[in-house]
Amino acid sequence: MGASFYAISLFFRELIRSTGETILLGVESILWIRRAPRQIGEILNQLHICTFKALPVVSVFGAFTGMVVALQTGNSLKTFDAQDMVGGVNAISLAREMGPVMTSIILAGLVGSAMAAEIGTMKVSDEIDALTVMSISPVRYLMMPRLVALTLACPLLTIYNDVLGFIAGGLIAATQLGVDPDTYLNVGKAMIDNSDIYSGLAKSLLFGVIIATISCNEGMKAEGGALGVGRATRSAVVKSFLWIIIFDYFLASLFTQFVY
Repeated sequence: MGASFYAISLFFRELIRSTGETILLGVESILWIRRAPRQIGEILNQLHICTFKALPVVSVFGAFTGMVVALQTGNSLKTFDAQDMVGGVNAISLAREMGPVMTSIILAGLVGSAMAAEIGTMKVSDEIDALTVMSISPVRYLMMPRLVALTLACPLLTIYNDVLGFIAGGLIAATQLGVDPDTYLNVGKAMIDNSDIYSGLAKSLLFGVIIATISCNEGMKAEGGALGVGRATRSAVVKSFLWIIIFDYFLASLFTQFVY
């Protein structure tokens, strides 16, 4: 038992210690965005990786998330003969929470891990040191394009996730709950507000920054060959998951007080 608590304390100490490094690296990368037009080709390449290559998994998650939310909430509302409200509940839950959080978790697992592995491989093979020797900033050359691409991709995929989940939820509402499609759509449009949409997009924007920054930082710290790259990749995914959930709570609390 004592060893378990010690391991947990070490993990959180490392998490807190690495947070400072990640923030500094993220700020440096943001400052390099002024040079983004010179690397527009790499940014578009990374944007393609972040969006189209993640689209199949996002589609499956988005559709089934909307179906599950509609089925569970619809059955609960049916107890009070209020199943017609399922469209509004589904729209709000997807826009505020399920859309941005699920999309970000998918991108952390798919794209963030790939970023950490790619940069980690460059680190252990001394390619990053070679860039430094040539007076090329690794942050500008490697991290900034990935940060810009993932920050753009996360809100775009969140919108796609929300729309697909709402449509899939409508199919469940019509086939299993007996809700008229027009009623489902109209109630959804009536209950959702612009603040719900904007808060979800703001979350996804920040989550994109978090995933890219953590993944690149962990990759640049990799050492020890292939084993070190594996550790960096695992660490990037775990830390991204944790900070997404932590920031989601604080942002939800903030939006609840000042926006909703």
